Amino acid sequence: MDRQFVEKQKKRILRRLTRYKRKIQEDPDSLYAQHKEKRIITNLEIAFKQIQKGEYGLCIDCGDEIDIKRLEQVPGAIRCLECQENEEKNATRTRS
Repeated sequence: MDRQFVEKQKKRILRRLTRYKRKIQEDPDSLYAQHKEKRIITNLEIAFKQIQKGEYGLCIDCGDEIDIKRLEQVPGAIRCLECQENEEKNATRTRS
């Protein structure tokens, strides 16, 4: 993956982590905070670790490359679109 792209994404991920963590500190009991903490912050932290390991852009489930357009839209994407859809289906079943 292009080194400049990864560096740009690293900065975006760190900014988002800072922003979401600040919002959680402001109101830790809100549903917003719980959602952000469980899903988005966790994914951003995993994506950041992937950058450090040189594995950014690889799906954590199937190992395939995540489409660059998806990474541009969601810098903390840790799954390819297909695996993300499967994850969301499974999460919905679990909550029901």
